[in-house]
Amino acid sequence: MIPIHIPIGARHVAAIRGAVWKLVDCEYCQERYAYLLELEATGQDHDLRFLDGAGSAARAREPWRFARRAPTPDTGAGWP
Repeated sequence: MIPIHIPIGARHVAAIRGAVWKLVDCEYCQERYAYLLELEATGQDHDLRFLDGAGSAARAREPWRFARRAPTPDTGAGWP
């Protein structure tokens, strides 16, 4: 007997990439500097039984919300 694969859902994958210039005042030395923040995020979700395609696609994009909260880089200003 030959196995027949029957799809029972869909997998949604989202990949997002972006960059933004950030202007920051150093809390230690009060110097102002700028850096380019580049972010990349990927996410996926499974839509079981094809019941919630739009919701599944939205959940696949969720990691982007958390990737935007990146820490500020160290300026080397001498923090202990």
